[in-house]
Amino acid sequence: MYWSEESYRIWGLEPDTEPTYAIFVQAVHPDEREALQALIQHTIQTGEPYETEIRFVRPNGEVRYVFARGRLEHDAQGQPEKLLGTSLDITERKQVELEREKLIKDLQAARRIAEENSRLKSEFLATMSHELRTPMNAIEGFTSIMLNRIGGAEFNPRAEDFLRRIQGNSRRLLGLINNFLDLSRIESGRMELAEVPFAPQSLLAEWEKAVGVLAESKTCPWRPAWTPSFRQP
Repeated sequence: MYWSEESYRIWGLEPDTEPTYAIFVQAVHPDEREALQALIQHTIQTGEPYETEIRFVRPNGEVRYVFARGRLEHDAQGQPEKLLGTSLDITERKQVELEREKLIKDLQAARRIAEENSRLKSEFLATMSHELRTPMNAIEGFTSIMLNRIGGAEFNPRAEDFLRRIQGNSRRLLGLINNFLDLSRIESGRMELAEVPFAPQSLLAEWEKAVGVLAESKTCPWRPAWTPSFRQP
């Protein structure tokens, strides 16, 4: 058996090491040793050349990769005479390929996790929106009944003002709940946006009613400021 200087360098062996088939096989990674031996045996029996990528372990424990190929030579009588083989160190290329494969797997796993999280979030929003809408619809409905004096209910002006604030806030909260559902529509590209005019002063007045009663309960004077430069639609 003969090894070139490059073979000694690739396999990490001292130049004075006697090349034997046993040393060659022993250097192959244990997980691939049996498959390589079967491949070589197939070449010896059939005369078909082989090509394969294998891992091997240098004496210092370093794992390397080679592209190995071999073919059978015959004598003048057509009998198998010797097996010729070459080894090309492809460790750097293989490491790049393995890193790329790992990156692809990591990205695929991250995508699956993101899709699952998105699905769970959509389910959560749908469930919570339903659970929140039910009591809020009841609050809005009962305040409407009271404000419409159904059943002969009568209220002083201050109590009626509180009821209207409750009704307005419940409607705004229902709008916020519906906005939660809009998040999933936006993410799926099914949300259509439209520009519509609105009156900032009217919106500010609603805020004043909603927050004013809280400020009043804390004896904290609060009044929003309005900039006249805003143009009403």
